Amino acid sequence: MLSRAGVRVASRRARFSKLIGAQFDESGGFSKEFGGFNEIFEGNRRWIESRDPSFFAMHAESQAPRYLWIGCSDSRVSAQNITGLTTGQVFVHRNIANTVIVTDTSMLSVLEYAVCALKVPHIIGESSGPVYACASSDHNDRRQFAVTMAAEACRPLWRRQALTRRRTGCSSLTESHWQHDEGTLSNWLCNIRDVHRVHRKEIEAIGDDRELQVRRLVELNVKEQCINLLKTATVQRSLRETGMPHVHGMVYDIQDGVLKELQIDFRSIMGNLADVYSLYAHMHETNE
Repeated sequence: MLSRAGVRVASRRARFSKLIGAQFDESGGFSKEFGGFNEIFEGNRRWIESRDPSFFAMHAESQAPRYLWIGCSDSRVSAQNITGLTTGQVFVHRNIANTVIVTDTSMLSVLEYAVCALKVPHIIGESSGPVYACASSDHNDRRQFAVTMAAEACRPLWRRQALTRRRTGCSSLTESHWQHDEGTLSNWLCNIRDVHRVHRKEIEAIGDDRELQVRRLVELNVKEQCINLLKTATVQRSLRETGMPHVHGMVYDIQDGVLKELQIDFRSIMGNLADVYSLYAHMHETNE
């Protein structure tokens, strides 16, 4: 006979099992009530049939991509699709807002493998915009808005819930939508807030043109993430030993599909920051 505590544990297990098990049918497959995803397997079959049999044997041996692509998790932006690159040409890392955080083990692992093992000669930091974002007080809309703001580096076009257009200022937007506790997402958004904070004067100097403000913020976000790449020991070590990789900042416009490379003078920027971020400058001084 189960004790009272044992009954509670058994009850919890049963409820949890029912919750998880509701997704599956008797055969162990996903229940139709939850929506099937046969389209994935059907698409895979069509994709296999469209390829030459030698395609799989060739790619099974190894990979030698020329590019490491650090982009946004946005489902509408695929590095391979928007660049026309083929399988095996681009190594991809994606997260919300294409952010390079030097304490992010996932990003650092991808970077280390791409630079040290795959020897990619080019790293691309990419951001995308613009998008439509819903500006409302509803919690779910605010959460979606926060995700959009991060993913697009604050590239909003405004609308009411009734889809009527309205104008709103950048600062009021920051106060009403960024200063909410959205859990883990709020912590991640701090990285975009930091870009805004560092470049606040430049953004405000643009004037009241919201579109120009946010377009510039998109570019500044890309610039800062590329600078973060150049701060890492992995990139600096490889640059010292091989002269590679080359870092590029790019912006993809969802509205017209155009991918543009930003003209950023990384040599000058990092030269001015050498006394703070260079990990090897002291070696040159010792040798001189």
